[in-house]
Amino acid sequence: SRPAQLPKSLTVRDLLSEHLDIASIPSRLFFEICANFAVDELEKEKFDEFISLLGREELYSYVSRPRRTILEVLGDFHSVRANLDMRYLFDFIPLIRPRGFSIASAQCVHQDRLEICMAVVRFRTIMKKERIGLCSNYLAKLPLNSRVKLFAEPGSFKFPTDRPIIMVGPGTGCAPFRSLIQSRANTAQQLILFFGCRGEHSDYFFKTEWEDITNLHVITAFSRDQDRKIYVQHRIVEHGALVWGALEQGAVF
Repeated sequence: SRPAQLPKSLTVRDLLSEHLDIASIPSRLFFEICANFAVDELEKEKFDEFISLLGREELYSYVSRPRRTILEVLGDFHSVRANLDMRYLFDFIPLIRPRGFSIASAQCVHQDRLEICMAVVRFRTIMKKERIGLCSNYLAKLPLNSRVKLFAEPGSFKFPTDRPIIMVGPGTGCAPFRSLIQSRANTAQQLILFFGCRGEHSDYFFKTEWEDITNLHVITAFSRDQDRKIYVQHRIVEHGALVWGALEQGAVF
């Protein structure tokens, strides 16, 4: 059945490019539905194998391990693609789901805008095929002053104001802590942040901003800037006395 959240009128191009997640990894249900439309005997046998209990490992090797997409699967099985009943389209191809990002700015500092810290996802599968993050690449390519659809949800973090706070934020995981740091900057509250990323010159986005905050102690771990990989857990051990001292004062970790 047609999802209620879709516009009342839209073209096939809009449906495939803006609403259906044809670049997602297909579920087992996808193969169960497609098996009903396979008329080629070899393809039908393959689908029957995929959806059987004994074929789970084969299905994993075909789909999950190489991160094969719905579009690529339909390209491999020609008889299914030719005989699909479009009435079942929304049953086996999911809608694009909203992507969630932590807000990386404090409302008390930026009252009329919000900021995010986002990694643009791009990698190659074991089949040497390029994969890109749907939402991150969409946002990265937008011209300045573009309009996007979004909604905000209440945050789940609750931070005290009368005790030290110890934060561990590797990579873009520092986003919610940047919001907190902005709201508590240059106060009497002790803030300790263990921040990790690949390189100081490539990923340490807030270095200059954080250097000017008097009550913030940033301890960095750059994993690729030296021969020996260093991660935040190594820095926590190295600065055990600092961590323990803060915990003795009732710090929130």
